[in-house]
Amino acid sequence: MKIIAGIVLFYPDIVFVNQNIKTLLHQVDEIVLLDNTPNSKGINLICPERVHYISNGDNYGIAYALNQIARFAESIQAEWFITFDQDTLIPQDLVFSMIESYGLGRNERIGIVCPCVEDIKTGSIEPKLNHDKYVNRCITSGSMTFLAAYNEIGGFDNELFIDEVDHDFCYKLKLNGWKILQSSKSIIKHSLGDIEHRTLFGRVITVRNYSAFRKYYQARNRIILARRYDLESNLSAAIRIGYWILVCLLFEKEKINGTKSLIKGMRDGIKRSRSEIMS
Repeated sequence: MKIIAGIVLFYPDIVFVNQNIKTLLHQVDEIVLLDNTPNSKGINLICPERVHYISNGDNYGIAYALNQIARFAESIQAEWFITFDQDTLIPQDLVFSMIESYGLGRNERIGIVCPCVEDIKTGSIEPKLNHDKYVNRCITSGSMTFLAAYNEIGGFDNELFIDEVDHDFCYKLKLNGWKILQSSKSIIKHSLGDIEHRTLFGRVITVRNYSAFRKYYQARNRIILARRYDLESNLSAAIRIGYWILVCLLFEKEKINGTKSLIKGMRDGIKRSRSEIMS
């Protein structure tokens, strides 16, 4: 069972990434670092034998980098690839526990084995499981993907660029009869961003303070996936985005630019033709 790991970089914390490289080296056959940092040369990254560094010279999006990781896996005839964000802290036994979970469900058509996620800041784990279970979707960081399943469904959608890339991939897997297995013993520590908790209408809400750049893709891709998979109507998705706009105006740091990005993303998602949505 040949497995490679890929880490997607964007202005990374070099010390943190080097720590993860050391942790992964004894768990996988090869490691590939995909750098989306503009004009980056990967200075001071640990790149011994079995670690490969690829600089894209610009930010082509998370989907593009994930597809590069899959193509690298294919080029060295690996069966599985496991992907990581640069801000995920990788435990020493992660891959081994995922292989164990896969072995228990080997007779099933498993396309992804994914971990549970512990928030680095709060220590809370989602979900808290007593046993492995099948789920409908997962994040890409820490997920181990079967290359044959990836190839069957056509990979990640480059056009989505960043947000919802993981969920789109999961929906395609499920539609093609593949399963996503969440391993109860596999837990990654992951940064969920610049999170704050505020009160709105008597309820505690989570304020994530995403950049205006990212907010555009959150809104646009919410609409695209809603239409692509008949998840909800345009009206329902627009109401959800309207809630995001309210939270942005009341609590977030980039109020004006963030709101403009959400509105533009929603508008662009709604304007897409059916053929563009499905392509």
